[in-house]
Amino acid sequence: MLIELFSLALVSQAAKPTAPVNNDVAILQNCIDSTETPASCINEISRMCEDESEDGYTTQGMIACARREAAIWDARLNAAYGDLRATMQANGLQQQRDATQQVQRVWIQFRDAECDQRAMAYAGGSMSGISHAYCINQITAVRALQLEDQLMNASL
Repeated sequence: MLIELFSLALVSQAAKPTAPVNNDVAILQNCIDSTETPASCINEISRMCEDESEDGYTTQGMIACARREAAIWDARLNAAYGDLRATMQANGLQQQRDATQQVQRVWIQFRDAECDQRAMAYAGGSMSGISHAYCINQITAVRALQLEDQLMNASL
């Protein structure tokens, strides 16, 4: 029971956002701009953070680095989502706008449940929190890229 509580504490710590530092946003954007596959830029900031941080390869360091990058993807996701819904509203596409909102709500539930489930594979171990933090980063990044793509296509 104590081990399960410790694992849950690590997972909940991994969910707390960490703000990007220095020029993280610009570095990630440069990566995206210089590739044909933007998804290849996922974990760009977290890897850099781990390499540059004194504690980057400790459990807490890895969690902090994943959260640092996830904060960037989350901001991109929220911007694309808001812009997409505004574009739909401006074009009189209320039904699509409502459907986008419904999908996003379900997606949040999926992301959280998926990452909780992945972390359970390491219940009782330090990898639980790391797994959860990197899962949040990865799934958020993929969704941000999806929404940005939808926005680009909706704006044509």
